[in-house]
Amino acid sequence: MLEVGTAIGYSTLHMAEQLSEGRIVTLERDPERAAQARGYLDRAGVADRVELIEGDALETIGGLSGPFGLLFVDASKGEYRRYIELAEPLLGERCVLVVDNLLMSGEVALAEGAQTFWNTDSLSSARTLNAELLRSDRWLACVLPVGDGIGFGARRSAP
Repeated sequence: MLEVGTAIGYSTLHMAEQLSEGRIVTLERDPERAAQARGYLDRAGVADRVELIEGDALETIGGLSGPFGLLFVDASKGEYRRYIELAEPLLGERCVLVVDNLLMSGEVALAEGAQTFWNTDSLSSARTLNAELLRSDRWLACVLPVGDGIGFGARRSAP
């Protein structure tokens, strides 16, 4: 699995608990959050299943080796599209894509200029990514209205 955006390791920990084999490579740019995540993963007894790489994912993804069977994106919202583009060459033929916060509390459906909790750049990026995923020839995707919205996709077979 490749996770972009570890934060304190909450999602990482739950995914690692479910692994029967394999590893999670997770990317986090904030050293304090990375340290917290390492502590939580260690205390939960799953640290041996996780490789936490510190640094900006836009810079660190290129140094990774795949293939990965799952890509989970939950980092800087305005960069989601770029993270996916950079990770795609590392993904296996039957990869699954999971993207968090694509509905942003439903605010992606509000008119441009409406007062929102989420910043306008993040909302604009989410609107664009939602539309691209739903009409993609690379992904068979949907956006599920769970929490702040989860994008879920399966890599399409090459023609």
